[in-house]
Amino acid sequence: MEASNAEPLFTTLDFIALPFVVVFFVIAVCGWVSTIRKCLAGQPMIPLDRSTTTLGLVDVAVIFCFWAVSQVAIVVGLVAMAGPKIFENPDALTRDFGIELLLFSGFGQLAVLAIGVVYLLIRYRSAGSFGLRLKSLGRQILIGAIAFIMIFPIIMTVQWILAKLVPYEHAVLEVLTENATPLSIASTWLAAVIAAPLAEEFFFRGVLHNWLERVSVSSMADSKLVTGGQSHGTLGQDNQSPASEAMVAAGQEKSETNHRFENGPQAKVSNPYASPATRPPSPRDAALSANRVPAYWPIIVSSLFFALVHVGQGLAPIPLFILAVGLGYVFRQTGSFIACWTMHLMLNFYSMLIFTIAILMGEAP
Repeated sequence: MEASNAEPLFTTLDFIALPFVVVFFVIAVCGWVSTIRKCLAGQPMIPLDRSTTTLGLVDVAVIFCFWAVSQVAIVVGLVAMAGPKIFENPDALTRDFGIELLLFSGFGQLAVLAIGVVYLLIRYRSAGSFGLRLKSLGRQILIGAIAFIMIFPIIMTVQWILAKLVPYEHAVLEVLTENATPLSIASTWLAAVIAAPLAEEFFFRGVLHNWLERVSVSSMADSKLVTGGQSHGTLGQDNQSPASEAMVAAGQEKSETNHRFENGPQAKVSNPYASPATRPPSPRDAALSANRVPAYWPIIVSSLFFALVHVGQGLAPIPLFILAVGLGYVFRQTGSFIACWTMHLMLNFYSMLIFTIAILMGEAP
């Protein structure tokens, strides 16, 4: 009787990851139960707490050009190091120059991040232009960590099922599999855990998604959508529709009438210690707030771009699209680059930790 050579359903890597998955799954279930209750009560999963962006299409194009130049610089650096022979056998590129490729890639992404941040800071004088909110950092990190734990079981389940159909491929993992040395491990962690989350969240959420949200709340006639900067008109009134303008005018008229009445002979004495937060918003504020709430479609568009960038890694774009949708929702609600970076960092950290342990144990998939 011949022995079966079929691939086992569960690998050593699966058993190493199982305790983490179980713990995250239990926490995630509790989180989703609480979230469903909030949604049934008419509350959002994450309160909407953000401001509108001033980025323009020009900024998206400039940052993209920075990224394209960095990719060209990586190729030029490899050619200068190894000569034109690297093009003779592309399949051997990862094997022969994997560490160099990872180092160039990691430092290249960090360079693009640094140049892009400096460019936006010089242009807009604010880190908030790309979602780097410097206040309440602890709260932003906590939101990112909780969001990661809630979405993690979904991503891992989809990834595990898809990996049984098509093997997962990634240049970083190939370098570790071929040559697991301290230098290769350090290079992969630099590229996958530090550089990739920072650079990708900066571009896909802080820049691309940010600009798409501006498109969703603006008129196509607004020239600032292209050039960037604050739109003409009073802050918050630059993109009103005729209906919202009528609501604003009606609200102002009613407010003036109420003001005259409240200051007349029959005016009631109001509580001087009442908190402004407890007072209902005026029709004007309500109209402007409703008109500035970003749409949901930028989440899908930016997630599709994020998934397409990872084409060539088997079926990985599918779970990565799910991750990007979660990242996009967190950014829509918080406008926080830090929260999204925390989510992305935790996922890559977990993946690299499990894979590195398996490699060191001699159980490379």
